[in-house]
Amino acid sequence: MQSYTAAVIWKTEKRGTLKIEGKPDLEISPPPEFGGHEGIHSPEELFVASVSACTMATFLAFAEKTRTKFNSFECFGKGILDQVEGQLRFTRIDLTVKVEVPSEREKKHALHVLDLVSKHCLVTNSINCVVNMQSEVLVC
Repeated sequence: MQSYTAAVIWKTEKRGTLKIEGKPDLEISPPPEFGGHEGIHSPEELFVASVSACTMATFLAFAEKTRTKFNSFECFGKGILDQVEGQLRFTRIDLTVKVEVPSEREKKHALHVLDLVSKHCLVTNSINCVVNMQSEVLVC
């Protein structure tokens, strides 16, 4: 069994510090639309970022396993909030993934890896909203 820890410590107003042992602290706040502060990371952004980051990590793991060569990887995430049964929650996360590969052969491999990512991403498999992934693999 694996476990991960994080602590959030309130500082002032609607600001806090996210602390993870051995890593730099991160100032956090609700987003401005929920009375928070401009220019500070919000839990909502970090939630979407977690899905995007795990998508990248899963891609890297499967690309290494399958020896897929690629030149670049980008993942843009957009989380959609909506009212569900009187509660605001993420109902969907849309991911746009762009991978650049050196050849047509690697394009086929990258598409296979992206299919594996959509099935095996740990964070995506752990959340309760739909995650849609649109992928583009370009040969350059």
